[in-house]
Formats: sequence, C-alpha cells, structure tokens
Amino acid sequence: MSSAIRKSIFSGVLFTTGFALFAKAWPANSIEHNQRPTEDQRIEVLNKIKDNHNFKNLLNNQDVTVLTHSSKIPKVHQTSHVSQGLLFGPQRLEIDPIVFMDEKNKELHAYYHLGKNLASFDGKIHNGVISTILDEFLCFCGFPYLPSKRGVTAKLSIDFLERVEPDATILLRAKVIEHKGRKVIIGGHVETLDAVPKKLAEANCVLVEPKWFKYFGWLPIFE
Repeated sequence: MSSAIRKSIFSGVLFTTGFALFAKAWPANSIEHNQRPTEDQRIEVLNKIKDNHNFKNLLNNQDVTVLTHSSKIPKVHQTSHVSQGLLFGPQRLEIDPIVFMDEKNKELHAYYHLGKNLASFDGKIHNGVISTILDEFLCFCGFPYLPSKRGVTAKLSIDFLERVEPDATILLRAKVIEHKGRKVIIGGHVETLDAVPKKLAEANCVLVEPKWFKYFGWLPIFE
C-alpha cells in the first residue's frame, strides 16, 4: 500500500471518528436542559418583546412552534457556536433569540437584541453580525426541507439597507421560496420593532445538503 493511500485512509478514519464523537453528544440533552437561564439575559428586553404586537399574534397562532435558539444546541457545543458562544453575553447578543417556526407556511421569525459592544468603528452594529444572524436563521428555516434536515450554505446574498443602531431589538423574518431534493432557497430580512417596521437588510440563501451526508444518516445528529 502506497504512502499516499495510507495517508488518505488515515485522514478519513480521523474525520469519521471526530464527526461521530461530535455528533454523539448532539441529541444527549433535552430542550429544557439546553436552554439558557432567563437570569443570563436582559429581562427588560424580554419584557419589551413580549409586549410587541407581532409577538402576541405569533403566540396565538396554533400553526406556530415557539422555542429559544439555545434549545436546539446542546450545552457542550454552545461555547463553540458563534452566536451562542463568542457573541453571546452582556453588551453583545443580550438575549437567547426567541424563535417561532411555522412549518405550515414554511416561515420563521426570530427576535434578537444587539448590544453596544457589537458596534463597528462608526458606532453602528457591525454588518458582519447581521450577516451571521441572517446566515444562521435562513439556514435554520430551510433545514426541515432537506432529506437529512441538515445542510450548508452554498450562497448568501445580502443587501444592507440601513445601518443598525446599537442596543437595538430586531426581528428576523425568513421564508422558504423553493425546495427540491438536496437544495432549498430561502428569502428573508431583518427589521425594527417600530409600529411601522423599517427593513434593515434583505437576504437570499441557497442551502444544500452535500451528497456525503447520506453516509452519516445513522448518526443521531441527523434526527
């Protein structure tokens, strides 16, 4: 057996082992166990969101499931997750995003609060933060329509319409535009919570499921 073939086999074994160990922990925690405690968040922001007209309508919609972002990510992986780890905390992402999933209409709504430490040199929220939020939740909206319920971003196009002020609560709206086989197209935007909402950014995401995902269908990460 040549050296190149041995290296290829060894690399494949390492990847498979690492992937399996990572995946093994994914379903081990219940939703209740994964959720961040309320006291780790800004209570006044949560109360403000709960008074929002759109929030109340979503709560009363029987086609909608409400959850928090952290509930879908085991604690063992939260610190290595961008928005649940690096960007989460006081003066950053100050609440555990509240998510409404409407599978009937293939829509998603997510409430965020952007703290002062996420501002760029010009005093406005860094566009990279907005990009991360849009990437995460447009994909989250599209996952249920892939064969394995998991995929990767193939393309993300964003049109930044307004710079976002720091210490702002925003609403992300996403909707599946088209899905077929291993590909889903999702559109969405971020807006303010004003009585007349102002769009801050619009995006379009192409989500795909790599062919090799089918070889890991037996792993619980794909359940």
